[in-house]
Amino acid sequence: MKPFEIFSATALPSGVILVQGFASTHVTVLGSNLPVSTGSRQDVSQFSLVVTKGQKGVVAVRATTTRHNKKGQAESFAFLIPVRWDEGSEKPHVGLVDPFVPDPDRLGQASYDGLEVRSGDEVFVTWNPNPTEESNYRRVTDGNLLCRFLVGEATLDEVRAAADDLVAEESARARLMELEKQVEAWEKVYELDNARILQLQNQVEAGKQKLAETQREATNWVVATRTAESQVDALNGKMNAWVDVATYFASFATTLPRWMRTKAMQKRIDSYNRLKEENN
Repeated sequence: MKPFEIFSATALPSGVILVQGFASTHVTVLGSNLPVSTGSRQDVSQFSLVVTKGQKGVVAVRATTTRHNKKGQAESFAFLIPVRWDEGSEKPHVGLVDPFVPDPDRLGQASYDGLEVRSGDEVFVTWNPNPTEESNYRRVTDGNLLCRFLVGEATLDEVRAAADDLVAEESARARLMELEKQVEAWEKVYELDNARILQLQNQVEAGKQKLAETQREATNWVVATRTAESQVDALNGKMNAWVDVATYFASFATTLPRWMRTKAMQKRIDSYNRLKEENN
């Protein structure tokens, strides 16, 4: 199946190219190094892109159509479509017949799952690889970056960095969810009333707004948060005694900036410290 059997492309002297699917056809743009009118992963019947004179590009698309199925069943096809505007040409050219041919060290292909590029032994894909796939598969959600890599507008290091950033982001998100679950568990165990919880949440929100005003205050908040996280890890092995939890609360609260402490909070801190001394 060739792209021209599924959709048409109209190129204008302004550099704008309109790609329109035939009847019963929906197109999804998986990525492009050129400006595109539709967002990634959106199903549309048509979209437009822009190329400047002397520029070359590629657009990765997936098309779903019932046009060529006698039973009316939907079929999906994916393509890497080359786009260029030669200096001597009046308007751009869209390769609906001739396929995109990548460089030997920047191989790529489009599929139903998404976009895949290879450089040596390294493979980068826009989907979440299954455990059964090769271990050298790495995920990069930015299909536009992979297309820029295919046409030589992005380096391999940039693609690697995007994959590393995604791993770090997912790890941080998982850690945040874990901490949120621990907080919820503590709220149930120690039966913090709703008013107290709301008060603490308001204090945290007020602290966030205040700390956002200056970089110095933001740095202090990061330090306090990391200190609290290390104390949380240490406390996990001592949950058999509620006195340990009270001690943790007091030590965490004292790491907060003074402007965040209410008189009630300071009073509770002093009470927990006295309780700790009585039980030692």
